[in-house]
Amino acid sequence: MLNSEKDRLDYGEQLRPPAGYELEAAIATTYTLDLNTLLAIPIALCFSDSLDGDLKGEKFALYDAVNQLSGKIKVFFQQGCLSVPQEYNRLFTLLEPMLLPVVPQEFASFHPKLWLLRYKHKTNPQDICYRSIILSRNLTFDRSWDIALSFDGVVQSGHNNENDSWNEFIRELLSLSPEFKYAQQLKEDLASIKWDNISKFYDTQLLAGGPSLTRIKNRGVPLDLRYSQYDKIMVVSPFLHPAALQWLAQYVPPKKRFLFSRAEELNALGAEALQDWQCYAINALLVDSEERFDQIEERQTTPQPQNLHAKMIITEKRKTAYWHLGSANASLAALGKGPRSKEVRNNETMVSMKARHSSAKISALFEQWTKQNLFIPHVFSEKTSEAENQQSPQLRLAVHEIIEKQWYISASQERLNEGYTVRISVDREPTLPHSISAHVEHLAISGKRELSSMIWEDVKGAKISSFFKVTLREDKAEIAHEKALFLKGHLAIEGGDHRAEKLMQSMFNSKEKAISYLQMLLEVKPDKNFLSAIERQSQLDLEVLGSYLLSNTPLFEQLLLAASRHQQVLKRVAKTVHKMREADVELPEEFLCLWTHFEERMRVYK
Repeated sequence: MLNSEKDRLDYGEQLRPPAGYELEAAIATTYTLDLNTLLAIPIALCFSDSLDGDLKGEKFALYDAVNQLSGKIKVFFQQGCLSVPQEYNRLFTLLEPMLLPVVPQEFASFHPKLWLLRYKHKTNPQDICYRSIILSRNLTFDRSWDIALSFDGVVQSGHNNENDSWNEFIRELLSLSPEFKYAQQLKEDLASIKWDNISKFYDTQLLAGGPSLTRIKNRGVPLDLRYSQYDKIMVVSPFLHPAALQWLAQYVPPKKRFLFSRAEELNALGAEALQDWQCYAINALLVDSEERFDQIEERQTTPQPQNLHAKMIITEKRKTAYWHLGSANASLAALGKGPRSKEVRNNETMVSMKARHSSAKISALFEQWTKQNLFIPHVFSEKTSEAENQQSPQLRLAVHEIIEKQWYISASQERLNEGYTVRISVDREPTLPHSISAHVEHLAISGKRELSSMIWEDVKGAKISSFFKVTLREDKAEIAHEKALFLKGHLAIEGGDHRAEKLMQSMFNSKEKAISYLQMLLEVKPDKNFLSAIERQSQLDLEVLGSYLLSNTPLFEQLLLAASRHQQVLKRVAKTVHKMREADVELPEEFLCLWTHFEERMRVYK
């Protein structure tokens, strides 16, 4: 149970549909969002491939996977918390419709981390199943130690799963995105989903805590502590607050409280405040293990810390263990000081489960983690002053002042056939303290601008994006603090948004690439390696490439097979041909002549 050497979840594997099913719709929530990570998600869903690795050489596979999922996924993230790679990728354009930023209250965070996925059977579309993934991990490539739980469910008429706070939270999210065409169906299904229990656990319940997104009220904590006293408690949290720990400590006698965290967090609270807790820190040798890896120079990658990021609270009463895991830290913002505490400011999601199996007990986890040296007994050192690194209240207020505004990006073409003029504007001018300055950068356009003049001229159409960066700088008492906020604004392009068509033109810039891509689409099980081969065509020996293409079923036979047995495949090709025509992608005349007969017969595809 949670063996760090064996019990590993493959993120990509958990997203893949069950055998015989395909994804119909999905929503995800995250605090921070890495755009490259989001690009990798469709690869996992469409090609059953890993989320890890370098995506630079996978542009055709990425393009195809993102297009397959167009309109099916909605990702909610905290406004300002995009993690943008240094190198701009034109494929980010295709991600924009998937994303919806959420603005939390002041001094709060939109902090839930979950997936809700709806799958339908490929041959019997009425056969529907769901999957829920509850995580402590954001949608990033972070290497920290996290925890996740994945379980499936089916819709049963008349069933009420009693996950009231979680269901209400999901409905509120979907209400923020009324244009998402699957929103109403997901809302209707929520309460009737009968979720499976995980092996060795029972009484699974999904929980949400924090303020309402649409009404003025608070759900309280994302925990279900049913008793006034427990025998033991284990708290696993990377970030700590004494008030939250004091509240949890009231449920358990001294010396029966186990706290697993980061060494710097334990030191910040101090030995006196934690004297009734048995404290363990994640092993520093593991945190810095990549830096110690002998081959680091050969790998040509930047070493990343592998710190603790998992969040879990386990209580025990007699023979039963009560597990809570998910997004909530043992902090004041996440848990407050009690079940209905007004100090609960963050939106959080957790899952609770019960178990009586010995492997789910605190003693079993304690023995396992300490024997593996994942955690070691913490030796307190003197508190270190972090005042220089902490954001001041003024800077935090300035952050909220920026993210709660409505930002607009407009692109106008001042002169025919020349570049665009891009302007960023805001519904209300942010009010910032005199000690804080701000400058703005567009994601794909060079040059910093002041808030008063956010204009870039002669911009190529491929550089237009709804993403931009605001950097706040606070100069106070000879100490300078900076906070970079990556935001998504409302984009309007004069003459219409034709970026997707331009992207398609640039990617399929030869008849060979276009026809090879269509051949791949006719495969019942698309192959990412075939897409990569298409991408490398200009670099391959023509004889080698020709033999590769000839080794596949001839195009005419592929079309006949799809028309007779796999009409969904043919519909997918038809939609792509329609898009290619709209984008003026050049297709061989021989194919267009052949395609006319199938297009007339199927009567599809706009």
